[in-house]
Amino acid sequence: PGKSFGHVITIPGFGAITLAKLTVTHEDYHPETGVPKKTTVNLTMVDLKLGCVIDGTVALGFSGPNGTTFP
Repeated sequence: PGKSFGHVITIPGFGAITLAKLTVTHEDYHPETGVPKKTTVNLTMVDLKLGCVIDGTVALGFSGPNGTTFP
């Protein structure tokens, strides 16, 4: 009843299901070199964006470790 494209499944009357979503964010850039001092990596195994009677977002199996450059 729905459509899929890659790892995203769209179901009319329900919403969208995203499987294994990886988000990488660079922050706190060094002023001279422009190299980020902090990189945040977030992995969400199942992400639901509901678009039916109930509107909202649900993340299942979420991992969010942070990292910084050395030293």
